[in-house]
Amino acid sequence: MSNLLVQNIKHTNGTTAQTIDSSGRVTRSVLPSWRLGLTGNVDVSATGLQVDWNKSSTDQCFIQGGCSNSSGVITVPVSGVYQINTTCRVNDVGTNYIELYIKVNDDDDSIGYHIEGDPYSSYHSISASEIFSLSANDNVRIRLYPGGDSSWRLHQLSKFSGVMIG
Repeated sequence: MSNLLVQNIKHTNGTTAQTIDSSGRVTRSVLPSWRLGLTGNVDVSATGLQVDWNKSSTDQCFIQGGCSNSSGVITVPVSGVYQINTTCRVNDVGTNYIELYIKVNDDDDSIGYHIEGDPYSSYHSISASEIFSLSANDNVRIRLYPGGDSSWRLHQLSKFSGVMIG
């Protein structure tokens, strides 16, 4: 049996990638991840919406580890397994269901989705959480379709997050 006794793993430029403390806990300094929100409500006059997440100044929103956001589409920097989550609050939906999609590269075969029935007339929250195997430069986006209703609102309490888990 052999042991590798280190406290830090660093790149040749000196950047620390991992630290192991005396109790064996491992921390990684830069992990590809994001948490985005909206700076305000989004009024929608269409039957579907690709959410244009912006980096809200509230609620500790961030993008790190090489991820990028362009018009609400996250691009991941490295290949790996990612946990992706979203919670959307929609107001004034007058139809009988809401479809929420997590899409990778806009490919219908990679969809994680959730359908919620009987939304309240004033507001409704819908969430989805999936694990995806992503390649470097894959794009992830959130799309909503409230069953044919073309006049509704996405509330600013909505969030979109993800983290590389392996």
